[in-house]
Amino acid sequence: MYGKIIKQLRKNAGLKQADLAELLGVSRPNISFWENADYPPLEAIDKICKVLGIELWKFFSEDPSGNQVK
Repeated sequence: MYGKIIKQLRKNAGLKQADLAELLGVSRPNISFWENADYPPLEAIDKICKVLGIELWKFFSEDPSGNQVK
């Protein structure tokens, strides 16, 4: 559920998993794990929101990116 949102936000930002991993200071497999998890750690979601300039509360709204999440 939330992993799909992370993936969509990353793609909307034009980033590869490795790019986002570098920005966050984590490994690329971490990004893959988070994107495939229904409920990634809140700490991970918070970091991603900060890096992508999204307010945390907007992440949990229906459509944080302004685009449809598939």
